[in-house]
Amino acid sequence: MISEELLALIVSQLRAGRKVPELIPIFLDFCKKTTLYHVAKEFAAGIVEKPKKKKQPLREIDPKMAATIIRRLTINKAQHSFRSVARDFGIDEKSIRNFLKKEGINCYKKKKRNLIPNTQEVKRNFAV
Repeated sequence: MISEELLALIVSQLRAGRKVPELIPIFLDFCKKTTLYHVAKEFAAGIVEKPKKKKQPLREIDPKMAATIIRRLTINKAQHSFRSVARDFGIDEKSIRNFLKKEGINCYKKKKRNLIPNTQEVKRNFAV
């Protein structure tokens, strides 16, 4: 793994139009030849130029947003889930659940259960 400064220097040389064989004697003391070719391949694919995503600050749920969340998750339940609403507003799924609990709206994750009663299951096992 090379440092960010060295990576930026190699990318600047590639942007200037230099080829990898020209860069090998310059950077041979700092990294291997294969590393230079790898960085050049990423640069050509546009991977190096993508900026890193910054984390967005936490958002407060304002009254308008609260009304929309309640409407989507109670009236239009068939079209929306906690995750989709959280993605639309850019907040965490857990914060939506906590908000609904504070409002007194019962929200829970669906529990999976066995659909066959125990008595029927016992009968079924004897029949086999």
